[in-house]
Amino acid sequence: MYLSVAGACAEQKANAGGGGGGSSATGNEFIQMATNPTGIYQISSTGQALEFGINNPLHHPTQHITNNSFNGNMDIVDEFEVEIENYSEIIEADFLPLLGYSTGTSPTRDIVHVPFSVASFASNINGNGYSASAKPRLLIGGYIRGWDAFNTANNSGLTSPIWTVNSSALISSSISNSCSVGLVDAVNTRVNTQDNRFATNATGIYVNSGTTTSSFKLLEITLGGSGKSFTFPAIGDTFTLRVKADGTMAGATQTQRNFDIKVTWI
Repeated sequence: MYLSVAGACAEQKANAGGGGGGSSATGNEFIQMATNPTGIYQISSTGQALEFGINNPLHHPTQHITNNSFNGNMDIVDEFEVEIENYSEIIEADFLPLLGYSTGTSPTRDIVHVPFSVASFASNINGNGYSASAKPRLLIGGYIRGWDAFNTANNSGLTSPIWTVNSSALISSSISNSCSVGLVDAVNTRVNTQDNRFATNATGIYVNSGTTTSSFKLLEITLGGSGKSFTFPAIGDTFTLRVKADGTMAGATQTQRNFDIKVTWI
């Protein structure tokens, strides 16, 4: 049912923005967030993907919590077959068609909706601890690809890459059990790096040390409870986070790309 996500777009062009003097742009150029610098993206999408996962820094500085990560491929739904069926019974509707890739407008964006496991999340915290000063956080990885045209990749032609997760990035959230998700200041030393895949940098667009800035944000999860008695997000809790990418091709500033990460715990 699903094709492998490697991150290329063979279908839709993001219109190039206006370029400055000396630009050799043709207007066919575009940029794209991807999980790899090469490959073909699934047909049903406009052509973007990111990898992401929840990390408990008290467990490991970079590893993701089991069943709380996504590599861009929708084969994740096979791993959650039983949980998806159980959740469908709870909501008295088929949850499976709500998962996967889609698009949105205002702004134009790609969206991916994936399930994460409440049980695995709780097991990791219970086994490794939770601290208000080291909360579980969402790490994001990806690569900003450059294209001269639909079928002409030119990653080396991309200049001035910018990753943006700003103060308005948390589009929505519905979290219960006295838990919450929120944005905190993050270190921005990799926001101008084209290749922020987890294979290149284990924390993706983020780094674990340095001076934070209010212009770049990280999503953190605050648990309920106190002491060593925690409460966790409930089945059906969800949040949506928006990531943006910018870049220049052939001297022309390209249309900003938007990608929404939607997670539902089941």
